[in-house]
Amino acid sequence: MYKVVLDRLLWLVPMLFLVTLVTFLMLALAGGDTAASILGDAATPQAIAAKESELGLDQSLFTQYTHWLGAVLTGDFGQSFIDNSSVGTSLAKRFPVTLALTVGGLLVATVFGVTGGVLAALRPGGFLDRTITVLTSVTLALPGFWIGMLLSLWIGVRLGWLPAGGYVPPSESVLGWLQCLILPCLALGAAAASSIARQMRAAMITSLESDYVRLARAKGMHGVTLIRRHVLRNCWGPVATIIGFQVATMLGGAIVIEAIFVMPGIGGMVVPAVHTGDYPVIMGTVVLVAVVVLLVNLLVDLVYSYADPRVRA
Repeated sequence: MYKVVLDRLLWLVPMLFLVTLVTFLMLALAGGDTAASILGDAATPQAIAAKESELGLDQSLFTQYTHWLGAVLTGDFGQSFIDNSSVGTSLAKRFPVTLALTVGGLLVATVFGVTGGVLAALRPGGFLDRTITVLTSVTLALPGFWIGMLLSLWIGVRLGWLPAGGYVPPSESVLGWLQCLILPCLALGAAAASSIARQMRAAMITSLESDYVRLARAKGMHGVTLIRRHVLRNCWGPVATIIGFQVATMLGGAIVIEAIFVMPGIGGMVVPAVHTGDYPVIMGTVVLVAVVVLLVNLLVDLVYSYADPRVRA
C-alpha cells in the first residue's frame, strides 16, 4: 500500500506542472488583447503598449511562464489584471463555496447512484430495473443547467420549499447554509448519479453471476449478508473510479450551477477572467482545481488498491 501511495505522489508534481504548462500555452495561443480589454475601446496604441509593459505581457512566453511558476512555488498566485486584487485571497474566499457544492453534489450522486444501481441489479429486467434504466437515460440526456433552472423555478419559486438562489455562509446559519445547497447539489449530482448507477448495476450483475457468489449461495448464504460480504466489496473498485472521474466533471459543472443559483463560488471570478484574458485568475483557478482532482484520483487509487489486492502486488 505504501508503495502505491509513494508512486502516485511522485506523479503528482510532473502532472501538475504539465497541466499548468498546457493551460498557459493554450491561453497564449488563443490570442486576445488583455490590455485592450482592460482599457476599453477608446485606448490608444501607446496606452495599450504601456499597459502590456506594466503587466509583463510584452515579455516572451518563456519569461512569463517561469516568472509565474516561480511566484506560485512561493505561494504567490499573483494579482488580477482587472481589479489588482490578490488571486490567492479571492480563491481562498470563493473556493469553499464551490467545494461545498461539489462535495454535496458528489454525495447526492453517490447515494442515489449506488442505491439505484444495487436495486436495479437485484432483479435484472424487472420493473424496478427498467424504471431506473429509463430515469438514468433521461437524466443523462438533460443538461445540468436545465435541471437546475427547473428545480429553482418549481421547488424554489412556485412551491417555496427551498431557496431558489443565493448563499448563506455557515458562520451565519448552518440550517440556512444547508437549505441553500440542497437544490444546487441535486442539479449538480443528477447526471453523475445516473453514471454511477449504471456502473454499479453492471458491476453488481457481473459479481452476482460469479463462481464465488454461487459457492456462497450453495453454502447457505443469502440476502443482505451475501450482498455485503461478497458482492459489494468487489464492485467498489470500478465504481470508485467512476466517482473519481465525476469530481473533475462536477468542478466544471459547478461553475454553471453557481451562476444559476447566484452562488459566490469560483465561477463568479473565472468566467469574467476568461472573457477579459485575466491570466493570473485563470491560472490560479487551474492550479487549485488540478490539485483537487489529482488528490481525488490518488484517493481513488487507494480505494481500488484496497478493493482489489492484485493492484497492490
